[in-house]
Amino acid sequence: MIHPTAPECGEPSPVLARASFTLAMLQNLVVIFEAAAENHPIVIEMTAGEVWAVTPDGTRLSIGVTTLPPPTDA
Repeated sequence: MIHPTAPECGEPSPVLARASFTLAMLQNLVVIFEAAAENHPIVIEMTAGEVWAVTPDGTRLSIGVTTLPPPTDA
């Protein structure tokens, strides 16, 4: 991490998006980097219920869900 805290000068930038990540989601992201990115950036997309990684070649891969589905009765 190059800059662990926000700079003290000026107004803070507005938050554009938020995502909650579990350890499993971060591990999925590392696997995607190792398998598909080869030191290129990966784009993160957030939908209402899922977080996606978009590889440099445009492939969308699910990192994980942001909410758990409602329980179903057996």
